[in-house]
Amino acid sequence: MKNLYTIILCFFFFSLQAQNYYYNGSEKIEIYESEKSFISYDKPKQTFAKGFKNVKTFSAKGFTILEEEKSDISARKFRNEKLNQTIPALLLDSGSDFKIFPTKTIRVKLKSGKNNKDILKLLKNYDIIEVKEKYGILRVKIKDVHKALEIANRIYESGTAEFSIPDFFIPIELNQVDDPLFPLQFQMHNTGQVIDGVAGVNDIDVNALQAWDINLGDNITVAVFDQGMENHEDFGNRLIGGNTPATNGNGTPIENDATHGMNCAGVIGASDDDLGLRGVAPNVNFLSVNILADGTTVGDIADGIQWAIDNGADVLSNSWSFKYVPCKWTHIDIEEAIQNAVTTGRYKNGAVVVFSAGNSGGCVNYPARNNNVISVGAVDNRGNLFTYSSRGPELDLVAPSGETNYLGNIRTTDRMGNAGRVAGNYEPSFGGTSASCPVVSGVAALVLSINPSLTQQQVRNILTSTATDMGANGFDNNFGFGRVNAFAAVSEAFSNLQPIGSNTVCNSNTSYSLPQLIPEVAVNWSVSSNLQIVNISTTGNQVTVKAINSAVQGYGFVRATFVGIAVITKNVWVGKPSAVTSLYHVSPFGCTKGEIGSSPIAGEDQYEWIISGGTIVIPNVNSNSYTGISNVVFVDPIDGPYGFTVKVRAKNSCGYSEWYTKHIPTNCTTGGGGMTTLSNSFVLDNKVVLFPNPVSASVFVNLNQLSDNEKEFDFHIKLFDFNGSLVFEKQTNRILEQINVSSLRNGIYILHLSNGERNITEKLVIQH
Repeated sequence: MKNLYTIILCFFFFSLQAQNYYYNGSEKIEIYESEKSFISYDKPKQTFAKGFKNVKTFSAKGFTILEEEKSDISARKFRNEKLNQTIPALLLDSGSDFKIFPTKTIRVKLKSGKNNKDILKLLKNYDIIEVKEKYGILRVKIKDVHKALEIANRIYESGTAEFSIPDFFIPIELNQVDDPLFPLQFQMHNTGQVIDGVAGVNDIDVNALQAWDINLGDNITVAVFDQGMENHEDFGNRLIGGNTPATNGNGTPIENDATHGMNCAGVIGASDDDLGLRGVAPNVNFLSVNILADGTTVGDIADGIQWAIDNGADVLSNSWSFKYVPCKWTHIDIEEAIQNAVTTGRYKNGAVVVFSAGNSGGCVNYPARNNNVISVGAVDNRGNLFTYSSRGPELDLVAPSGETNYLGNIRTTDRMGNAGRVAGNYEPSFGGTSASCPVVSGVAALVLSINPSLTQQQVRNILTSTATDMGANGFDNNFGFGRVNAFAAVSEAFSNLQPIGSNTVCNSNTSYSLPQLIPEVAVNWSVSSNLQIVNISTTGNQVTVKAINSAVQGYGFVRATFVGIAVITKNVWVGKPSAVTSLYHVSPFGCTKGEIGSSPIAGEDQYEWIISGGTIVIPNVNSNSYTGISNVVFVDPIDGPYGFTVKVRAKNSCGYSEWYTKHIPTNCTTGGGGMTTLSNSFVLDNKVVLFPNPVSASVFVNLNQLSDNEKEFDFHIKLFDFNGSLVFEKQTNRILEQINVSSLRNGIYILHLSNGERNITEKLVIQH
């Protein structure tokens, strides 16, 4: 039974207890009040604060966190202190060490069609200070912290928001636990050297030396989410910007002992010079996002992620997690921010987001277990998994690290001079998954520097597929896909490149050049049997080729082999394009225009069309001839029963194919339809509307005109090309369904819908 103190105190905070849940997106999370930890906007007196083990005031945010009271505090004492804006922390279960503190801000992502006015109308009976929007998220500031849960829940339950959640403050833990110091950097190059009295095992490293022969991370920006960064002798001028989202600051460290961000940055990208040590990607640029400053909330972290994306971050390195976080807990604001980073970052190629797995020795900590991030554990200089390294099915990779709590043996940068943790400018004892995470961030930067066009998923696939397997064969919960291998990853990224040059080779000289040079690496050029090498430049960076004769037609390749590193290939078409072998045409060709399309052929750049007995109206030429990229034209036949003749041939830089000719009969005087070469003759139904049609990107299937009983069952959508091949399929119960067709070739397609009782077909024209 609770003691009298607890009962009185719970009564004192009755307004919060009325809401014993919050919404994480659509998920309803049950919560409990802490009896010993509080958040206060009342500026409690020092005498009162002494009753707690941990007290920290965040002046920029206007609140104080009081954790772990030393003895029972009576409700009377709360009243005497006039603590009217002080509430308990929230727990996921009554005995949890994981605490979340509601603040006076609610973060809301509105549903489409909703706006600020809808929120203000909904909350007209509450004291709302302001409603502001930033990064697509509303920030609703309230007067009474006791109402935080009530207001957040009311917004979500009204149906106006995708999510509505108090902007919790949640304690974060840092997962730490020719360059003079390079011989001690075993994670880069392990020769079995003795580090802090422990002999390593040869080659338990990330093969950084070999990777540096190819690339050093040029033109890539890494955002370090941590305690902040500042200039350092081993960074040069590569710290290009910073942000402290909680205070609108510039991302620099706040306190002298805030060295963790500098430690991580050194592992990622300390310079290749005569000072100190060397990072994995020593030429990268840095952005600093300080998420450990003055009361940083979950919403501030989400804002920091968006700021990094907006300011050009290619890689986001995160050596932190929420403190005491339960294994299955997530947060919708962080989920949305990460999702946005990996989809819209880097001009929609997606930023690469890397997190340390955590030092709990148990499950992978949050946010590292988010499916869109690369989660990194830690091994020692002998290849053993550290006992502290968190593990589980969400783990992706491991990297070498050291012991925790500054007993480690990773050398890295510190803050300069007296501002650092130790004397001098370098940290001698960095460790934990905090030190392994930036290794992977640096390797990701090397990969992107080789091939910036890679998507974040492609980078992730390269890192995991080239990792050095450890533990059980293949993926396992302790080592993930294995130890990150910088050289193998960079070589694989290089293999995804192509020689630069034309897609078509004729019986004349055509030159191809290397996308990048690798100093002191021999390059061998080779070509397919229908090509011949005319010349190779003295530096080896360019080859000139041509077709073996003027009659050759077909696919070929130009290939460069970087000896011992990578092979890159460009597939080309050799000679004139293939001939058109058939046309399809679609009814009706009575008195209205119809569609004519060429069969797909190889090696074409353009098509040349000539119509006798009609006019080409799409593309919009209003003529009897058209030369352009489209293999589909729309013809308006001349009135009369005679029909028209179509001539088409393909063209590329080597010349033309032969003409293909076909006569299309029409009967405009009787209004009859023409004829069709389709193997399946569908009856068109005007109850379904496709728009736009023709389409270049996305088409909408509108079933709204169907009767209610027709809408009752799910529809099976199938899209066929005119060769009868199925190119799209989906089951839907939506009235309006969107289909992305941007990857399909130009031409005429048939959309087939069936609900078991009824079949409907429509023609669709795709024209990019």
